[in-house]
Order: sequence, then structure tokens, then C-alpha cells
Amino acid sequence: MSTKVLHQQIDNLKKAIEAQESMRSVWGDSVVETALSVLRAQLNELEGQVSQQDASSQARRKLVTVLFADVSGFTALSESMDAEDVANLVNRLWMQADRIIHEYGGYIDKHIGDAVMALWGNETAREDDVERAIRAALKMQEIFDEHDGQLSIHLKIGINSGPVMLSSVGSQGEFTAMGDTVNTASRLVASAHSGETLISHDTYQLVRGVFDVQKQTPIMVKGKAEPLQTYVVQRVRPRTFRTGRRGIEGVTTRMVGRAAEFNAIQSAFEQSVTNHHVTVVVVKGEAGLGKSRLIYEFETWLDSYSTDLYLFKGRADEETMSLPYSLLRDMFSERFQIRDSDSQAEACGKLMKGMAAMSGVGSEERTAFIGELLGFDFSESVFVRGIRNDARQIHARAFNHIVQFFGELILRAPVVLLLDDIHWADSGSLELIADLAKLETELPIFILCTARPSLEEAYPNWGGNFPLCTILTINNLDLNSSRELADEILQNVSDLPRDLVETVAKNAEGNPFYLEELVKVLIEDGVIVKGEQLWQIAPHSVTQLRVPATLTGVLQARLDRLPRRRAKCLNAPQ
Repeated sequence: MSTKVLHQQIDNLKKAIEAQESMRSVWGDSVVETALSVLRAQLNELEGQVSQQDASSQARRKLVTVLFADVSGFTALSESMDAEDVANLVNRLWMQADRIIHEYGGYIDKHIGDAVMALWGNETAREDDVERAIRAALKMQEIFDEHDGQLSIHLKIGINSGPVMLSSVGSQGEFTAMGDTVNTASRLVASAHSGETLISHDTYQLVRGVFDVQKQTPIMVKGKAEPLQTYVVQRVRPRTFRTGRRGIEGVTTRMVGRAAEFNAIQSAFEQSVTNHHVTVVVVKGEAGLGKSRLIYEFETWLDSYSTDLYLFKGRADEETMSLPYSLLRDMFSERFQIRDSDSQAEACGKLMKGMAAMSGVGSEERTAFIGELLGFDFSESVFVRGIRNDARQIHARAFNHIVQFFGELILRAPVVLLLDDIHWADSGSLELIADLAKLETELPIFILCTARPSLEEAYPNWGGNFPLCTILTINNLDLNSSRELADEILQNVSDLPRDLVETVAKNAEGNPFYLEELVKVLIEDGVIVKGEQLWQIAPHSVTQLRVPATLTGVLQARLDRLPRRRAKCLNAPQ
């Protein structure tokens, strides 16, 4: 079968999966999951065929995340159980583990005895590949933990991120990853204890703040001259609205080079409040230019604003972009402190309590329809039960209730929606934002969104037909602003050398996030030595900066999304 036909079938399957996901409120989770398991299996098989066809015998270098998982206690179990029973049990567990790897976007490189090696980023990279790998690891641990107390087997996992060589090897032409990154991941799983997920420092840097981890005493591993810093991943942190400054630990900086954009946002907000108009501002720009920083600064400014207001915040991400109304769910969850770890009963209770406090009379019906739309379980509500199988009616009535909800709030105070990264937003959430933006009644609703240019590719001219919408495009900082930002970040350095500032500013190429990452490299490499109050410059010559993995990962993920012919041109030697 040709690659073109395979890709078409894959696209059709993905659309079918998305359609099934949208019917959860109609058919229920059990029915939908049954259908999805078949579709996902077909999708995995086709994607595997594409991977085999696309694999070239010529080696290529890529940044990937490598996961090794190994069963511990296997030998002892084999001594106490029939060999065939042990094999059947372990095979069932691995089938579940393999399915999890695929569900989180991983690629199974190989099974080696009672261990598995999986990769993220080997074909098409995603900016959240590392997070996906760790989430998969924690989910795999849960499967083996279910047998805890009954069986003496556990899973131990090692994860490392970095460059590898992807190449065909052996007489069968098996395509695999090779190099120090793979070897280190293998050493990590060997060093992990039963039930642990052990990650390297390079991996930890890419997901800092997303997981609760326990820092370990550095260990010596084969092939490494220096001790290796590792971390045990304990759990996913409760989801929060993550925005604002990534920053350098221990440093508070001013916003640099974005005064004009910030003033434009302030002006649009004040006009919305004064003239009672629904107003939308969309801040567009590439990754790392400071879009989220503008939201952070605007929210800080609102704290001191003279008028009371209702603030709602939501953030879309790549992991949930295929889930219907996920951005709306995030927005209401943040407002009413609903966590991913909450049970359905707890989540519904928080939503009901929060809506009642803000809506008053009629809030029970409103909450039932809004909650059902957002994926909370209100199937037993008297308001929803009779029409639960009518997805269109649920959608229409829920949208109407949300519009009425905001309409009631603005009678008491202006409403502000801060929506980050809407280029990853689901179509349903964007549809509701558009509905709010097009309201012709006098409503002081202010909606501030951030997006990358890819929003235009998925939704051409989004916002262009709104009555009041301002598109602000932010570009790379000029060299003077980059120098100013470098001064801000390095403010604790005594006798700051100007050549160091110049090196950092020029290498960052006007991207604030990249500039921060370059400073982190200087700290990690010992060029900058952090003290409690003052930082010192070690006697090193700063002539060339190594590119940090975070920067490489973002660039690679974006490169992988380019058409294949163009990507090859960009990869060609210069």
C-alpha cells in the first residue's frame, strides 16, 4: 500500500476518533471507549506501517525522549508460578502498557525480554513529548500497582532526553535509536528501584513544575565521568492555569520591549468598560516571544484596577486540543478550583457550588447543562436526563446558558477572559468565544487571547469578523532590547561584563525565552556562579554557547510540522 493511501486512511481514522470523542455525552464512556479501542488499534497499525515505509537506511540525528521500562520480581515470580501462567500474565500487562505508550504518542522501538524501549519525537516531534512520556510512565506504573499485594512484580522506568542517531541496523534493517542518550536511559532504569520512574536532569528541565519530583543523590553510571543527577517522579501536579514568566529562579525582571503592546491592551480594556462593548484582543507571535508574559502583566495590572470585575482564565494545550470544549472546561475549572485529581462527584459539586454563588436563582439547571457540555457527569440531573442523547440540544442550551451567565455577571461588574495559547484550542471553545464576541448588546466583556501564527492556518481570519477585535503581532526583540533584558536577568551579577551581555543578547536572536535558556546554560556550565545575593562570573572565556535542549526541542517540533520537502531543505548543510 502506498504511503499516500496510508496517510489518507490515518487521517480518516483520526477524524473518526475525534467524532467518537464528541459523542461521549450521548452514548456514554463505556460505549465510546469500546469503539475507540478498535479505532486506535487500527490507527496504531497503520502508523506503524507508515513508520516502516518512511524509515530510511541513512542515519539521521534527532532530539528524542527515551523510555526504558523493566519488570522487577520476574525471576521470583517464575519460581512460584507455572511458566505458561507467568508468560500469559506478563504478556497481558505488557499489552496494556504498550497501549498506553501508543495513546500518549510514543513509538515502541523494541521489546527486550521483560523490558521495553519506547521513543517520543523519533518521527514527528511535539513540544510536550517529554511530558507525554512521563505521563505514560506513571500510567504504566498504575497498571502494575493494581497487582501489588497479589503478585511480587513491579515496574521500574528510566527516562532520558537528548540527541540520538536514528538508523537501520542488523540484517533485518530494524530502525532504532542509538547513542549516549539511549545508553543513559538504560542506566537509569537499572538504577531505579521497584515502582520508581527515574528521570535525568535533562528531562527534568523540560517539565519543571509539571510533576512533583524527589531529587536524588547524584549517582555514578557506566560511561559517565561525572555523577548523574536524577529525580524520582512522584505524581502529576494538579492542573493550574500556567502562565506568566518562566524566568530564572531567584530573579524578578521587568517586562522589556513590549510597552506598546501592553498599552494597546490596557486601552482596549478601558474602552470596553467605558463603552460597554464586547472587545477581543488577540496577541499573535511565535513561541517564546512573551505572549504569556503580557497576560501575566495585564492580570497584575488588573489587581490594582479601581473597578471590581469577574476574572476567568483558561489555557489550551497540545495534549487536550482534540477534546471537545477542553478550553472552556479549563476556564471554568480554574475559576471554581476543580482539579484533574477530583472525582466526578467532587468536580460536579464544586461546579454547582461556584455557579450557585455567582448565579443565584436557576443555577441548578444552568450548571447541569454547562457541566454536561464540559464533560462533567450530570447524566442523572432532571434537566439533562431526558435529552442527554440529543447532542445538538445539549450544545445549544449549554451555549445559551453560558451567554446568559456572563450577561448576568456584567450587570454587577465587567467580565474579563484571559485565554492563553488558543492555537491549541478545540473548535467548540473557539465557537463560543466567537459567539460572545459577536453579541450586539451592551456588555463590558473583555477577552484577551494569545496565539501562535498557526491559529491562522487552522482558522483563517479568526477574529477578523468580530465587531471589535484588535490583532497585535509581536516580533523578536531588537538587539538593544535584548541587551536590556539580559541586564535584567543578570542583575545579580557583580561587575557584569559587557561582552557576556553581548554574547547572550546576540545568541538569543531576539527571543526572550531563548535568552533565559541561554542564561540557564551559563549557570549550569559554571560560567555564572549563583550566590545567596550576588552572583559571580567564573574565570571562563564565554566565546560560544551550547544550544539548550529546551530550545532545540521547540525548534525541532516546529520543523517536523513543515511539509516534508521544505523540512529537508532546512536540514540541508549550509
